[in-house]
Formats: sequence, structure tokens, C-alpha cells
Amino acid sequence: MDAGIIPLMTQFRGTDILSRLFQWLQHVVDYQDAFHYLEGRNFPVNECHSHDRCLPSAMLNEEGRLIVDAVDFCNANLGCFQSCLRTLYDEECGTLSPGKDYASDDDVTLSASMLLSQLRSYLDTKKKSNTLELDSFLQSDLSKIWSSHQFQGEINGKWGDYGYIERNGSREVFIRLGNIYDVVTPTGKLSTFLLRRSEGCDWKPAVDYFWPQGGARHVFELKNSQERVEEIAAVRTLPDDFEYHEFFWDCAEDIACEHDLHVHDVILFEESFHYAGAIIYDVMRDSEDAFEDATLPPQVTELPALIYFHQLPLLPSGEVTVPWGYWSLDPEPTPGPWPIFELPGLELTCRLRSNYARLSAFEGEILVYLNRLRRGQNRWHATPPPAADGRGHLEELH
Repeated sequence: MDAGIIPLMTQFRGTDILSRLFQWLQHVVDYQDAFHYLEGRNFPVNECHSHDRCLPSAMLNEEGRLIVDAVDFCNANLGCFQSCLRTLYDEECGTLSPGKDYASDDDVTLSASMLLSQLRSYLDTKKKSNTLELDSFLQSDLSKIWSSHQFQGEINGKWGDYGYIERNGSREVFIRLGNIYDVVTPTGKLSTFLLRRSEGCDWKPAVDYFWPQGGARHVFELKNSQERVEEIAAVRTLPDDFEYHEFFWDCAEDIACEHDLHVHDVILFEESFHYAGAIIYDVMRDSEDAFEDATLPPQVTELPALIYFHQLPLLPSGEVTVPWGYWSLDPEPTPGPWPIFELPGLELTCRLRSNYARLSAFEGEILVYLNRLRRGQNRWHATPPPAADGRGHLEELH
């Protein structure tokens, strides 16, 4: 390791929560400033990005400032530093990190700089102030400190449930404690949208989508298409960030305290992705011999021009059927059962993926600490509050 270069987590060991908050804000500002600098010079950054061990070169210089190899910015986005710190801090604290996450990638440079400036004024003995207003922070994108993770396997729960996960090796068991609307006032109805991904391309922006009461037909072209849709996803999710914000900032501590959990153990079942895809493998595309070994409907002798995914209507309870539809060569819906068939050179998928939102160990500490200040009428007292223990509320300020 080069002289004067130290691991990022060294700065977060053995320090009080105030110092960690200060360091976090400074690194967020430095990272996003560097990101914008490279973006302005046409560096290949990427807005659409899921985080998985982002910024492996992230270190500190001898002055304690963040340094990152420019190569790590390739295909990165504005949320990569928060994801990097989230993973490292979970591992440092012995918390099982869920791995890949889908977190906020908003531009928070201004709000982080404003809170950082207030902290500096407080810590500067020449300009010492005994107050810190938190309203601007809580109303900014910087307060979206939760991240999304994928459940591993099928979960016995439904959208909007909250609870915690018990793990037995790679097996996850979701323990339900309640539903978000037991503790949060709804701001809107269930949000549903549709995603499409063309062959060889990224997902296109989501469009609003109302789940048809009588079902729907999705047509997939298999031949002679300039931009062939390869996969779709119907997504059911929380309506907006206000519900996330109220749940985590106003309710998660109480839930953790009631059930003797750490705040970072509380999770929210936030969204379900219902996928259907028709993926062509070019190596098989023109092979007639491959049809001999495939499981085909009687009338099929070659790869058809069109194939249909029939989306099933919702159950009377409003829940989605499992599976959520079926593949067919018939353009019209047919009564079940619907046999699974194979076409050579073509993979037909119908799958479900569910996500949950959580706080990391670091973000849980930040939330508990700042909530302590909120309960003190948003004022920063001359004697900083004690460190959070990560379980429920701290004692009230006096």
C-alpha cells in the first residue's frame, strides 16, 4: 500500500457518531463533485446502475480525504459512494450485508454541503453555535438513506409488509410484524408500472400501467424486428417516497424497540417485479436440427414469428396469481392447464422477484442520532448526545 494511503473504514473506527456524520457528509460532497467533473468531460458514467461492491479503490489520503481511482467511475453513478460505505460498514460491524443494492442516486451535493457547513460552524470554536436546524436535511434527497435489496427466493409475505429476516445459511425466512399502513397514513394507491427491455439493450424508462381486470396479452416478435422486445416486467411498488420517509424516520425506531431489534434489522417489503421474457440464442437461430429434441406443440415445425404472453387477472383479494401468466402460440386466451413447452434457440421465462428496503448499520446509527436531535426540538446542545446503541430510542434530552 502506498505511503499516506489508508483504508476508508479506518476513519470510522473508534470515533463518535458526530465525527462519523461529518466524515460521511464530506465524502459524499467530494465524491459527487468528482463525479460531476468527470461527467462534464464525457467520462463514461452511467445513471442506470445497481450497486455491487462499488468503488473498490476508495481510500483516504494522509489528510483523511476520499480518493478513488478514475477507473472506478466507469459506469458508476451518484449513489456509488453511499453504497460502498454501506457495504463496508455492515461488514465492519459484523452485520450480514445483503450485497447488491438499488439505492437513491440523487444529486445531494447541495444539501450535504449545507449540513456540513452547519457542522463546521458548530465545531469551529471561533464561530461556535449551539443550534442545528434539521428540517432542511429531512426535506432533502439526502434523507433518503434506505436502499433496496432483493429477497433470495420466495417469501411468505406481501407488498407493504414489514418485519425482519432470519437467515439459515443461504435460506431466508421473512418474519412479518405488520403492514406499513398499520403505522403510516397512505398517500396514494398502489403504484404499478411496466418496464420493457429490447434485445441487447438496457431497460427503457418505466411507464404507468394499470393491471387489467380481465388480463392482457403481450406480443413478442421473434423474427424480422429492428428492435425486438426481449423482456417485460410489471412492477407493483409503494406510491412515493413520503411513505418510505415516514416509515423509516418516524416508525422504524419504535418497531425496533418493541421487538428488541436493531434499526437496521427492520425491513419493508416494498415492491414485486413480475418478469416475462423471450430470449433468443443466436447460435440456435437458424438450426433446423434443433427442433428434433425440443418439446413442441404438434403444429410447430419452425421458430414462429410471434409468441404471446397472456397476463392473468388479479385474484379477488387484489393479489397477483402465481404464476402471473403463461406463454402460448395462440393469440387468444385459453383455459388452463397451460403446458410448458420448449422452442429451440428460445428461452421463455415467467418469474417473480421481490425487493425490500432497509437501512445499513451506518444509516441506522445516523437515523437514531438525528432523531435524538429532533426530539430535542431540532437543537444541537453544547453537550453532544450519547452514542446510539442501535436498539430503539435513546434517552430523552434534558
